[in-house]
Amino acid sequence: MSVATSWMKESTVRRFLEGAVLALFIAAIPGAAHAQSAKSVGGAGRAALPAGAAWKGVPLSGLRFGTGVTFGGPGVAKGALQTTLLSIPVGGATRQIRVTGEVTAGSSPAGGPATFSGLGTVDPGDGTAALLSVPFSLTVAAATGGGATLTLTLDGQTLPAAVLTAGNVVVN
Repeated sequence: MSVATSWMKESTVRRFLEGAVLALFIAAIPGAAHAQSAKSVGGAGRAALPAGAAWKGVPLSGLRFGTGVTFGGPGVAKGALQTTLLSIPVGGATRQIRVTGEVTAGSSPAGGPATFSGLGTVDPGDGTAALLSVPFSLTVAAATGGGATLTLTLDGQTLPAAVLTAGNVVVN
């Protein structure tokens, strides 16, 4: 990996983490919640996918994620999403499918789930070239019994809801 490539990846990760921390900070401000709709989503963690989950034929066990999103007017959102889809080992090999995206739209009605979308880059984790301008959306909803579920749609394929197993996600 060249120095320039390493610096670009480090810079991208740093910007993403700064955005996620800012969103979490905003979410933690007393009185930031409004009756009309949520103003932000922020969090990082790990979530388990149910048996049989797969993306483009790759069997998946779960995902790691980090996100920081703020909502503006109707349909307007800005932020970032970074997630890694974790494959089930096949023939001893595992894959990590990395998704990095810019959030450009979204909504979060009062009492309902927060949904946001945009375009991202997908590294398939198999040595092939990254896929560019891939549409994605993520819906964050309260899970029965507490916690949260994350439903990712990537390149037109919706994965089953993943249940948060570690970390935290705040819709505020």
